[in-house]
Amino acid sequence: MCMVNHPKSAEIETAEMVRLDFEWKTVNNTVDCEVFVMRHMETWFGSTADKWDSGFPLGYTAKKACLTRLRKKYTIKLVTSKVNKHRSRVLAEASEHEKAMSLICHMYLNNKHAVNGVLEEFDGLVFMCVKLLDITDCTYYGFCPVKSN
Repeated sequence: MCMVNHPKSAEIETAEMVRLDFEWKTVNNTVDCEVFVMRHMETWFGSTADKWDSGFPLGYTAKKACLTRLRKKYTIKLVTSKVNKHRSRVLAEASEHEKAMSLICHMYLNNKHAVNGVLEEFDGLVFMCVKLLDITDCTYYGFCPVKSN
């Protein structure tokens, strides 16, 4: 802040830092720090920790689902921001990815009434494509072939 001559830089530099004890804190989650920071910046309006509602659920499963939704939300906002100098390239790659998944989905849905042996082979091909394209939720495309290990 000093480098940009912010009027509060000296005050902030000498301020005493206080670590708050959040009701929604996690113990072993070391991968979602950025999501927590973004959510904290989005929801804190100067209240004390006991009156602050971050919107994070307290249960593990609900919190994990919330973190996943927020990670997607923040990623989309960052990627599609007009100040992102890689925006056009990333959106073009996403478009190609979407075209590939739509084609796979179309092929799968049009062939799902095939003879079992052929369908199993086709399921294997679709599964490989889904894995290759790193799709975690293919239900969005209307199908999700399951491949047993």
